[in-house]
Amino acid sequence: GRSWKTKEPAILFYYKKNWFNIIAQFKSNGIYYYCNIASPFLIDDNTIKYILQSANAAHHMGADRLVVHMGAAKDITRRYAMEISKTTIERALNELDNAGHGDVTLCMETMGKINQMGTIEEVMELCTMDERLLPTVDFGHLNARMQGALQTEDDFDHIIKYMEKKKILFRYKI
Repeated sequence: GRSWKTKEPAILFYYKKNWFNIIAQFKSNGIYYYCNIASPFLIDDNTIKYILQSANAAHHMGADRLVVHMGAAKDITRRYAMEISKTTIERALNELDNAGHGDVTLCMETMGKINQMGTIEEVMELCTMDERLLPTVDFGHLNARMQGALQTEDDFDHIIKYMEKKKILFRYKI
């Protein structure tokens, strides 16, 4: 099986009848909330529901950011998978507005497995859709995806410069 470890204390929320989980991770600079929507790959109302439920939980805990995984490109092209991701995120943002959670920022995470959506380019493309979308860059995931290619300061700097060029990296106040 798989395991997940964190150095910080964390609370995980699992639901018997739903295929997703929410994690509240207690870091020294605040509480971080993650929603793993388990990547259903058709546009379905459950994906939107998972994001809305996570936003509601985050709201009650005082959070305004949710980390979201983009899904996987299984049996379809990456371009088609990206179009599904865009449509799903657009719908999710509209539903967040309708539910009174328009202040929630969705943080699209880079992923490490080749069949998962979440290259730096894919994340940045999604994040250009709306001001409430921000990249969450997991350099460990990127290094795994790039088969260990992140070795020097210049390698990391290249990624940061790419993000700066997209004018997304620093648009959110901390």
